[in-house]
Amino acid sequence: MRQIIPPEWKPKIRHLMLDVDSRIDSTLFSSGKGLRELYERYSTFMDRFYVGRWKRWVFIEPLSEAATIGLGGLVLLLALAVPAFRETADEDWLKKSDLAVSFLDRYGNPIGSRGIKHNDSIPLEDFPDNLIKATLATEDRRFYDHFGIDIAGTARALLTNPTVLLMDEPTEGLAPVLVETLTAVLAKLRVDNALSIILVEQNSRVALTFSTRTVILDKGRIVYDGASEPLRADPDRLAKLIGIVE
Repeated sequence: MRQIIPPEWKPKIRHLMLDVDSRIDSTLFSSGKGLRELYERYSTFMDRFYVGRWKRWVFIEPLSEAATIGLGGLVLLLALAVPAFRETADEDWLKKSDLAVSFLDRYGNPIGSRGIKHNDSIPLEDFPDNLIKATLATEDRRFYDHFGIDIAGTARALLTNPTVLLMDEPTEGLAPVLVETLTAVLAKLRVDNALSIILVEQNSRVALTFSTRTVILDKGRIVYDGASEPLRADPDRLAKLIGIVE
């Protein structure tokens, strides 16, 4: 019978297999030893952060519980928000919503809408008094301490000797006589003190009479920026720009 492997090769093959086996065993042993040393170094390093006794129960445990409860709360919030995410997934979801406020011109034609209607309107008398006062306080802290324009606030602003005075609808709620007096005072301040006044006003008659330059905004876009005199002399053009002529 013919032998596939010559007899003189068998010792060499046996030695080769023993060499490979010894190398594998040596590599596994070295790797295990290295991993053990690495774990011991890691354990020694982490021991520096060990907190025991009363410090653990005062600081570590409460923080751990808070983190666990907080994570659960975030998961719950995400679950509750999923329906809202689905409703707003469409890029045109704002256009499909009912708008809360509509603006009409003097003829009753709609000229714009603002705000999304989330629920039915609530009568003003149903709002808590504290909420009403808090809302007013965000605009004017002394809302209930003055009538119409805040005279004291305006005086405090003028005492700082400003070069620019910004006034937001100062004539709102004032009687016509007081409006005339206020505009006269502001005009005198502008001339005597070289004061620049930026007047934000819905009353077009007052704004155009008082100012030398007028800027009209429509939906955040400037539709007119120029002298006031041409608008005073052209009511039709003014009507097209603002929709209302007073």
